[in-house]
Amino acid sequence: LSSGGVLIAHLTSATVTGSLKLQLSGKDLKNMDGMGLLRKSDPFFALMVLNDETGNWDAKYRSATVKNELDPEWEECSVDLVELCGGKLDQRLRVVVFDEDDKKKMNLINMRPEQNEVMGYAETSVNQLLGGGTLTMLLRGKDHGHVVINTAELVDYSDPKENVSKVMEAAGKIESTKIAAAEAEAALERAKESLEAKKTALEEAQAAAEEAELTLQSAQEAAFSAKEACDVVAGLFFEVGLRG
Repeated sequence: LSSGGVLIAHLTSATVTGSLKLQLSGKDLKNMDGMGLLRKSDPFFALMVLNDETGNWDAKYRSATVKNELDPEWEECSVDLVELCGGKLDQRLRVVVFDEDDKKKMNLINMRPEQNEVMGYAETSVNQLLGGGTLTMLLRGKDHGHVVINTAELVDYSDPKENVSKVMEAAGKIESTKIAAAEAEAALERAKESLEAKKTALEEAQAAAEEAELTLQSAQEAAFSAKEACDVVAGLFFEVGLRG
């Protein structure tokens, strides 16, 4: 910008972009189909978000079902961040494990954690999922197995607000650097002025010392001349005395 210019910025709404790549597996899930001697549960998991308007947990993603398995290895999936959590990485999520009922197929609309088919759930967030580890599945306050986070990473993630924040932070650092540089330059100027004043004072002191030395030499010469004159006068008095 030229001196005195004005920067006009038009801000438009922008949304987070990117997706969550996720791969989970279950471990020691509780069997919902009897004792498990003849048949085991058919688990799948859903990612659910609390709906503030209805108070229900709405499903945003449903995995494929792994038949007759209590240690399922679910396929890797990709979930759009805006669809999942509105792009808010700290939004509360639930990972809910269901036992698929062949007689009651559940879709994203009618899935509810309070249904009998729930094998367990754990609350988390995208940021927590990115940290990896293991989620403990709870049901009615009891441990119902675990879900292991094998892969969790962001793909093509971009947050305009975060970018603006970084730009503003960088601009702030630049401005702080400019202020610090100006202060350093002013301090340097003051130091130069102080040094110049000290040099001038030193030169004046040296000139005064030289003048004092000249004055001393003159005084010494005058004293020497006075001594010679006294000697001459004393010699004359002595000579007159002898003649008398």
